[in-house]
Amino acid sequence: MEAMLQSFQAPDSILEPKIYDAIAGYIKEGGQPLALVNALSTSYVGVPEMCNVMAGWAREFDIDPVDVIQEVLKEQLMERFDPESVDREFTSGDNEFKTVMESKVYSFVLFFVAYICTTAIEENAIVVYSQT
Repeated sequence: MEAMLQSFQAPDSILEPKIYDAIAGYIKEGGQPLALVNALSTSYVGVPEMCNVMAGWAREFDIDPVDVIQEVLKEQLMERFDPESVDREFTSGDNEFKTVMESKVYSFVLFFVAYICTTAIEENAIVVYSQT
């Protein structure tokens, strides 16, 4: 029960795609509605709304907000890329990952990051091989 309540305390957890199922499960298991409401309301950060504000500012300066958001997402993906997680997603057959891969921008970023990781691994392998 405590783990369920903690999941509602994650930032913007109210915006998660399966939040209704999680709420129903919590209540069904005997969770306290007041604790749930408190967790959801205090964990709301409003990241999507902040993105909308930033997009409005970009438009004020005649900058395409889509380009800005895509560039920021690309940078964040590059910093946080985990090849093992991507590998698991490729083999899981998850529909959400398929949707991402159908996007030209995000599929390019994933392949670009994979290329960088592969190149780094190959360069490291060459260094290791030459040292033996």
